[in-house]
Amino acid sequence: MLSEKIKNYLIESRLYDDAADEAYQKVMSNLGIDLETPFAQFNLYTNAVTFTGNRAELCKLLINEPKL
Repeated sequence: MLSEKIKNYLIESRLYDDAADEAYQKVMSNLGIDLETPFAQFNLYTNAVTFTGNRAELCKLLINEPKL
């Protein structure tokens, strides 16, 4: 779970959405990511925030390119 401090910050910043993204949930489950981890909780409930690396966004990539 996300720490209360981080969750409260995201809520105050209007970045936290109480509705989990089902597509993200499916992708992370398929990858074997525990949905109760802070990483998963952040990605499930903060859809307005994205971080890209040199390989693009993990969940968005797999949602849009399911054959990968």
